[in-house]
Amino acid sequence: MKLFVVFGALLLPFAHPLMGSDFEEAAAAFERGDLRAAEVAVRSVLAKQPDDARALTLLGAVLDSEQKYQDAERAYRRALALAPNSLTLLNNYANHQMAVGDLNGARTSYLKVLAGDPTRANANLQLASISVRQKKAPEALRYLQHLTPADRSLPEVGLLEMQALFLARRRDEAQAILERLNSRSDPRLSFSAGLGLASIGEYNEAEIQFSRALEAAPANFDVLYNLGLAAYHATHYERARDVLQSALAQHPNDVDTLYNLAGVYIQLNQRDKALSLLAEAARIDPSRPNVQLSIAQTSNDLGYVADALAAYDRYLKLVPNDSSAQRERAFMLAASGDIPGGIAGLKKYLETYPNDPKALYEIGIAEALSDPVAAARHLSEAIRLQPDFVPARLGRGTLNFMQGKPALALPDLEVAAAHAPNNSTILDRLGETYLALDRADDAVKALQQAAALSPRQPHILLHLGRALAKSGRSQEARDVLAQFRSLPPEEGAPAPGIVDYLALPPEELHARYSAEVRRQIQQNPNNPTLIVRSIRLAVEEHDLKAAEEQSSHLLSLQPPAPMAAEAAHVLEGSGAYELARNLLEYAIPSLPASAVEAPVDLSLALLHTAGAQPALAALKAIPEAQRNADFYLAQAEALEAAHNYDGALSAFKDGIRAAPSRTEVYERAALFLARHNRPAEAVSLLEEADRNAQGTPEILLMKAAMLSAASRADRAEEVLKQIQTRWPEWAPAYVTYGILLEGENRAALAKKQLETAISLGGGTAQAYAYLARATLDATPDRVDEAAKSIEKALALGPEDPFVQATAGRVYIAQRKYELAVQHLEQAVRLRPDYAAARFSLAQAYRELGRKEDAARESREFQRLRAAESATAADPK
Repeated sequence: MKLFVVFGALLLPFAHPLMGSDFEEAAAAFERGDLRAAEVAVRSVLAKQPDDARALTLLGAVLDSEQKYQDAERAYRRALALAPNSLTLLNNYANHQMAVGDLNGARTSYLKVLAGDPTRANANLQLASISVRQKKAPEALRYLQHLTPADRSLPEVGLLEMQALFLARRRDEAQAILERLNSRSDPRLSFSAGLGLASIGEYNEAEIQFSRALEAAPANFDVLYNLGLAAYHATHYERARDVLQSALAQHPNDVDTLYNLAGVYIQLNQRDKALSLLAEAARIDPSRPNVQLSIAQTSNDLGYVADALAAYDRYLKLVPNDSSAQRERAFMLAASGDIPGGIAGLKKYLETYPNDPKALYEIGIAEALSDPVAAARHLSEAIRLQPDFVPARLGRGTLNFMQGKPALALPDLEVAAAHAPNNSTILDRLGETYLALDRADDAVKALQQAAALSPRQPHILLHLGRALAKSGRSQEARDVLAQFRSLPPEEGAPAPGIVDYLALPPEELHARYSAEVRRQIQQNPNNPTLIVRSIRLAVEEHDLKAAEEQSSHLLSLQPPAPMAAEAAHVLEGSGAYELARNLLEYAIPSLPASAVEAPVDLSLALLHTAGAQPALAALKAIPEAQRNADFYLAQAEALEAAHNYDGALSAFKDGIRAAPSRTEVYERAALFLARHNRPAEAVSLLEEADRNAQGTPEILLMKAAMLSAASRADRAEEVLKQIQTRWPEWAPAYVTYGILLEGENRAALAKKQLETAISLGGGTAQAYAYLARATLDATPDRVDEAAKSIEKALALGPEDPFVQATAGRVYIAQRKYELAVQHLEQAVRLRPDYAAARFSLAQAYRELGRKEDAARESREFQRLRAAESATAADPK
């Protein structure tokens, strides 16, 4: 089932059975669902009695059930010629018309049925269904009133009445029916309710119903897909993203899911991710018009003009008469440099749609350089038709400004800025206009807003520096211009081919990117921008030697301070603290005082290279007004390293006050409390986080972990169930629940949770390893199934000691002792104090007859167990 498809209400409960001695066998076969036997039997009747209207009617019903609609149409027409006034025949023919989508024809036929018998249940029900589809709520409710109380109590009728009441804005009555349906606790009914609600635009209610259905079947693709779509239309974009990602994990080649997930990313202003998904959808099915059109529009938004044109061409081959797309393509043609071709296309469009403000705006922009008089005329006409059309206001204002008419430009730009106060392009142009009118203070205000919105746009900083200088604020002007000089040059238009590039598999994408960076760095070894990219690539590939060489080279070039700080941040994330420290100590003196990230990074680098006190000293130098949540997190880490635990906790609390809705601060503070055996306090803190951070699943998941650490497994289980109820598509909750259940020796339940997690895209190394362990514990005879899971875990996490130890257990169960020893030895190499791995290793050695090795590992196991706390892991 795809999209919001709402099927007609069930037909058979309301259809009158056609029984008779001549075709009893055929009717009986039809009743029990044996369609092939029914067709053979009824055709046998018709061979003897070709003009039997009842037999023709039954044949039509059988053929409809077999989806042989053309044959069914012929059977019904023959029957109607013989019995044009048969209400049963008309009813079944109307059912046929509903099945083939002929709503108007079905409506006419059902009305003929009601003319003969106004109480016919199926005709009233189907006319109500048609009325709901046509958004005619009063008419739908009138037909439903003709049904008996028994019929109206049926769930499928209740669903239809609920839709009609919502359409009629009688929400309380609709909600009452919905509550009655929900009381049945039937997930199939919740799913049907979700489809019905979505079909009438009640997306919030549909999302609730699909969520109810998902609780019962968290890995059901149809439910996930429709829930994601409902959340998307309800503008709950983060939820839609998470749900559709879970659906995509199950069906990675599903074009509808790729397309709609791309739409969500567009709404989240992450068009680069959207374009990647659209490119993959186009690779799978290049004939989908909506995919090609979205590629064209998204490529245009990202500035990939050549790719946008190519996508418009592909789309227009599929939908040649889409005039809006023809207009958009013409504008793109002008933007790509073919101004005459673009103008010609726009003029052709305007011949048909002369009052389209968007087309008038676009032709005005295209004409701005070659014919400014015509451009002004077209832009003015667009504004006359739509006075609040911001792009046209910006276009006419810019045109006047470029012609040296700032006084004429100003009103348009002020209107544009009032309607789009967060558009840095408009604010920049407004600031320039104020400056041209000698209104330097107004210019500074507008340009400071623009710079705050786009801090890395060199041209905005240049304009701001000039405005500050003109207003007499010389030192501020020098600071801004220094920042301007530290930025790399603005890049030109992207090269064509980005859409094809994004359609490549991730491994090929990375390989090409890596090769391109290396090629460019060989050609331009002293380009700081390329060196920073090279450092980032080396870190991603865990090539710390290359990262060290490139960072030393970057430092020798004395790059712009922001660039050095960016490279340091990348290095620090990989643990290369000494390299990061060198770059930061070079960069920080040249950075503006407002740049807090670099000093915080320096404190972390000092913490790991020189100790806690130098780190704290570096943090102390940051002005109090500049201290944000990242500052307090770094301070807490340094104070903990200095064994000042009360001070560390105080810093975490300061961080929470600085960013009360930022989940990472709570998570780090909770982990700190857990490290110091204060899980109850961690739980209290996370409860506060749940209130302040508006209930993110990550916070609740950590709360469950802390409850488990506090030996409150029952409460932890309640929280995990709460997460699964609120976010049934979120895989980490199922992984954690599975781990908890496995730890409580409830392996069968753990196995089910872990399988659900993996089906939702949560197939991590730990998930597969715990699934292997749960399979082994729940069904010891299915060791081969456990082996398949552990092989996947090993492929994903070969450096995880738990994965290696679990592999050892599985191979012991398979009596592959040599293989078990290899993995268990690797586990204790990775984690020497891993008691459970030592226990299993001793067992494997004994099976191989290596008694001394077994005795040694047994002694080591006993030593470790004696040193462990009461909460140590079970040796299995």
